[in-house]
Amino acid sequence: YLFKERAKLLAEKKLRKEITRDIHDDVGTTLNNLKMTIKEAIEEQTNGGTAQTKLAKALLLGNQAMDSLKNLIWKVDSQEFALKDLAGEINTVTKELLASHHIPYQLDLSGFEKQETLPSKTYHHLMMIYKEALNNAIRHGDQKKVAIDFVHKDGNMSIRLKNGIPEIPTTASGSNKGLLNMKERIALLGGEVVFSQAHGQFEVQITLAHI
Repeated sequence: YLFKERAKLLAEKKLRKEITRDIHDDVGTTLNNLKMTIKEAIEEQTNGGTAQTKLAKALLLGNQAMDSLKNLIWKVDSQEFALKDLAGEINTVTKELLASHHIPYQLDLSGFEKQETLPSKTYHHLMMIYKEALNNAIRHGDQKKVAIDFVHKDGNMSIRLKNGIPEIPTTASGSNKGLLNMKERIALLGGEVVFSQAHGQFEVQITLAHI
C-alpha cells in the first residue's frame, strides 16, 4: 500500500513539474506577448492612432493562449494523434506566430501523409519544442525570413529552422530557460539538438529517432 501511495505521489509531482514547464514555455510566452501588444495599443491610441493592428494581434494572441490551454488538457488525455493532425497544427502555429509579427517564412513538410499515429505526450512535446524554436527565432532573429524543414521518414523526425541574425543582438528575457526546456523535451523523446551560427544565420537542427 505504501509503495503504491509513494508511486502515486511521485507521478503527481512529475505531472505538476511538466505542467509548470508547459505553462512557462507556451502559455506564459503568449500572455507576455499579449501584455506587450496591449501596452503598445494603449500607447498608440494615446498618440492619436487607431491601434487596430495591435488590437487584432492581441485577439490572435488571446486565441493562441486558449489553444495552449487545450493542449495542456490533451497532454493528460491518453488519445493518439494522426500525423496529418500534427502537420495541420504545425501549419496553424507557424502562420499564427510568424504572421502576428509580420515575419515571412517558408515551411516545407514531408512524410506526414502516412496513416500513422503519435501518442498524446509525444505530440505535445513535439509541438512545445517547435513553438519554442519559433519563439526563439522571433525574439532573436532579424525579422526578415524564417526557413523551416519538418520531415518524417521511416519513423524518424527531423526539424531544421534557420533565421537571420540582426547586426545588433537582441536581449530578450526568459529565452535561456526556454531553450533549456526545449533540450529537456528533446532528451525525453530520445532526440538530439544542435545549435549553429554562421554567415549571419542561426540554425536549430533537431533529430528524433523512432517517433
